[in-house]
Amino acid sequence: NAQLTSEDVERLDDVWFDDARVLLASMEVPLASIEQAVIRAKQGGAMVVVNPAPVVAQLPEQMFLAQVDILTPNEHEASQLSGVRVEDVESARVAAAEIRDKYSIPVVIVTLGADG
Repeated sequence: NAQLTSEDVERLDDVWFDDARVLLASMEVPLASIEQAVIRAKQGGAMVVVNPAPVVAQLPEQMFLAQVDILTPNEHEASQLSGVRVEDVESARVAAAEIRDKYSIPVVIVTLGADG
């Protein structure tokens, strides 16, 4: 995953993005590559889902967030992105709302490990 460059994404045939309904990206791929894939997927009409692990600290700086339809942080990432300490379902809801409003992401799903 770490070897995928934005140039690799740029070289992919348009059919990979034109026929896609969903792009699922994790932060295990270099950020420039994710940004390029998000741009191409949105141009093709795909929904974009991003799991912000493991480099959540760099996420707020990324311009592609405006193109994300669904963000799926775990409780630690949600705490970092929202400033809300996530300890239970209710605090996860508050954190999700903060992230949604702060980054204009339509859907934020906070995962809670064994607790959901």
